[in-house]
This record gives sequence, structure tokens and C-alpha cells, in this order.
Amino acid sequence: SNNNAPGTTGITLNQSLFNGFQTSSEIARREELRETANIDLEIQKSNLVLEVVKHYLDILKYKRLVTKTEVFVERINDIVGTITDMVEAGAAGKVMLDYAESRQAAAYVQLNEANSFLSDSMSNLEFLTGPLPPFDAVEPYYLAAQKLDKSFYVDKAAVESDPMNRVASEIDAINHQISAEQGGFYPSVDLALEAEQTHDDGGDVGRSRNLKATVNFTYELFDGFERRSRLSRVNGQLKELHFKEQKIIDELNRDIDIAYSQIVSLESTLKATKVEIQSARALQRLNKENFLLGEINVIELIEGEERLQGAYARQYDLERDLFNNIYTLLINSSIINESFFCDLCGANNDS
Repeated sequence: SNNNAPGTTGITLNQSLFNGFQTSSEIARREELRETANIDLEIQKSNLVLEVVKHYLDILKYKRLVTKTEVFVERINDIVGTITDMVEAGAAGKVMLDYAESRQAAAYVQLNEANSFLSDSMSNLEFLTGPLPPFDAVEPYYLAAQKLDKSFYVDKAAVESDPMNRVASEIDAINHQISAEQGGFYPSVDLALEAEQTHDDGGDVGRSRNLKATVNFTYELFDGFERRSRLSRVNGQLKELHFKEQKIIDELNRDIDIAYSQIVSLESTLKATKVEIQSARALQRLNKENFLLGEINVIELIEGEERLQGAYARQYDLERDLFNNIYTLLINSSIINESFFCDLCGANNDS
């Protein structure tokens, strides 16, 4: 006899009031993981900067070596020309000319190799930076890193270096995970709100509303030691991170010690090499005079030229390694970062 269509509408809201701080600990853990990802980006930047510095220093070395080798080739060519004239005049034997021409060929090989290495270094740099406009490689800004005590770099790296910050962030994330796992031993409290509205239900005509609030208290008495096992596993991960932290400290100390020792050694060797170059240049001039006077043969003359060329090559090798170790030390100990190079470039835009 009732033609009214019945209907029911309901809504339920659930809110966790307390879950042993698991939610807040998980949020804090994810924040630390995000920070770890940011530090990973900084580490990648530092590694990229070191790679760019390395290839730039290679370009500088081979550019200077090419210039010196071109001069070396010209001097060998002059010697070969002189010997040729002497052979034609009967003042020298063919054997002397053959020797001079063999050293001439070797000089051209050195020049070709230097040009090839220069091209390879440019390709390696552009692989990282993209195509570059023509530029003139110049000696970078010199920082006397050895003027500070080695312990300064060790202490600085232990506190501020990116690898140490990364493992510290990982440890914080694991500690928050431990807090979340410990929260499983607490009871949980949940609030449930239920609202319902009906009309024309059964024999009743009209509208009816009901509202109910429920607080649920839950505590797991026994779970087969699952919670304890999870907590033990995470504590094991924390121990691994502490071992990793110590390993990073040891590696930083090793790298800083190697770079610092290399800087001191390279500077000493570089000074000796520059003295050797001065002596070789004096000997070069003396040999030329003695050769024209007939007091030395072509072998001694050419060996003097090759000795000077070898000294220049060692100088450029030492300077490249010195700068590379200086910037490696300063970057690994967080004294400078990529912004140092950008600021320096900006300051030198007018030069």
C-alpha cells in the first residue's frame, strides 16, 4: 500500500589516533632518503668536476707539448740539413746522416703522437661538456694546498665531505626505521565515525538519521616473533652502515694522504726538473758550438736536443699531476666545489 521508494545513504570515516609512532617515523625516514638522493647528486657533480679538470689539464699538457715538439722537430731538421751539407761536401759520412734521419723520423712520430693525444683529450672533454667553442687552454689558478697541515683536510673531510654526509643520512634513515619497527610493540588506537541516513525503509515513512563513533584499541599479543625478527634485521643494517662509515673515513684518509704526499713530492720533483731544463738549454747551446768546431759528433748533438725535449715533457707531466692532485685534495675535503670554478670563470670574463 506504500508507493514511496526506500533509500539508504551512509558514510564512514576512519582515523588512526596512535600507532606507536610508526607513521611519523616513516615520514622522517623518507625525508632522510630524499636528502640522501640530493647528496648523491652532489657527489656526481664533484666526480664530474674532477673528470672535467682532468681532461682540461690533459689538453693543457699536450698543447704545450705540441708547441715544444714542433720546435724540437725544427731543430732536428736543421741538424739533418747541416749533416746533409757536410756529407755532400765530404766532411761527414753517410752513417752520420742515416743516424740523424732516423732521429728526425722519431721526432716526427713524437709530434704526431702529441697531436693525437691532444685531439683525444679534447674529445674526452667534449664528451662531458658537449661541443665547445675554440678556446686557449691556460694554466689554472694555483692553490698552495700543501701550506696547510694534512690533519686539517682529514678533519674537514670527516665532517663536511659528501660521502660522509651521505652515510650519515643513511644512518638517520635506518634509525627512523628502527623507531617504526619498535612501534609495532605498542598498541594501536583507531577512531571510526559512521553516519547513516534512511528514508521510507520498511514500514516507516519519512527520514531517519544515525551517527556512531567508535574507538578501537588493538594490541597484538603474539606474532610468532615476526616483529622481533624485523627489528633485529634493521639493527643489523645499522651495524653495516657504521662499518661503511668507518670504511669511508679510512678511504678519505687514504686518498687525502696520497694526494697530499703527491703534492709535496711533485713540487720537489718539478723544481729539480726546471733546474734540469736550464742545464739542458745551456748544454744545447754549448753542443751546437762544439759540433761546429768538430769537438763532438752528431750523436751527442742530437742526444742533447732529445734530453731537453724529454725534460720539457716531464715538466708538463709533473705540472698536470700536481694540479690534478691539488684539486682532488681540495674537492674531496670539501674545501671547494663546482661553484669555485664557476665563480672563477665569472671573475675572469674580461681577461
